[in-house]
Amino acid sequence: MARLYWFHDFLPAGERKSLTDAEIHDLIETYLVRNEVEVEDMHSLDREGRSTKPKMDLLQAAIQIEAAEYDTGFELPDFTTKRVYELFR
Repeated sequence: MARLYWFHDFLPAGERKSLTDAEIHDLIETYLVRNEVEVEDMHSLDREGRSTKPKMDLLQAAIQIEAAEYDTGFELPDFTTKRVYELFR
């Protein structure tokens, strides 16, 4: 469910009626890297002596699972369809 909320929040605003395949691909890539900055920040905190390992491990596992899902089939509403896009907005 969190994924759907993320995509709802990040769909392009305006008078759009649908997205192209390339736009969907770019949106998915943005989604896949959303946790990488937090993981990098945690690496910095670890170097300072603060342990963030459990949370970092969970984020890294999520990144790997989502990347594998993207390779095998990423489930999303069909944003190329006008009706689906309008209902989702």
